[in-house]
Amino acid sequence: MFCADFIGGDLIEKLNFLFAVRTYIHEWVEFDRHARTVLGTRSVVASDEDVLIQLKRVAVHYRVIRTLKIEGGGLKRLGPVWSALEGLTRPNSYEDAKSCVNTLVGTLEQHYGQRLPSAASKFLWMRFGSPIVVYDSLTLDWMREYGGCPRNENSYDDFYDAWRRNFRSHRAAIDQACERLIRARAFFRPNYITRVDFDKAVRSRWFEERVFDHALIRAAGPKI
Repeated sequence: MFCADFIGGDLIEKLNFLFAVRTYIHEWVEFDRHARTVLGTRSVVASDEDVLIQLKRVAVHYRVIRTLKIEGGGLKRLGPVWSALEGLTRPNSYEDAKSCVNTLVGTLEQHYGQRLPSAASKFLWMRFGSPIVVYDSLTLDWMREYGGCPRNENSYDDFYDAWRRNFRSHRAAIDQACERLIRARAFFRPNYITRVDFDKAVRSRWFEERVFDHALIRAAGPKI
């Protein structure tokens, strides 16, 4: 599904949801699925070290590891992140989600000396999924250019509200792309994931929201 909008008579960058759904299913299978299992449910077999290792993998994969500078380095640099995550409860509304991210941003600033909305939102998404929205610089660029997010604001709340408005307007196209992925599951589903689990994931709200993120990132990023 391609989705295009007109702003001031100009055709803006197309959001390619068919491409995005394929890139995100790969990322979910290869990375997010395991990370969310460890960080989201905190399996009884996962030790504290296992959790910190997974947090580091998330920080590296989502390119926020360099912002987490603390004396001692190593896994110790992720300790404050996990302590803060354990102290937060699952958000049940959009307002809860914004409050949750802002709380973690404030806590992490005390340890790392700077505001880290991108890192905070990414760790929280791995922990809770939707209704957390991942704050990414490329997604923010798209929201400022086309999505109605104030250009001079770095507020997570403003970003979140703009993101939600735009997701709603593109939801039907995203749904169609996800259904097409399900019909083509034979090419994307590894044997160790059941058909039921695969279909359930692809039809989940959190999956659709990350497909939207992937489409935005591709539209806002450098063109190759």
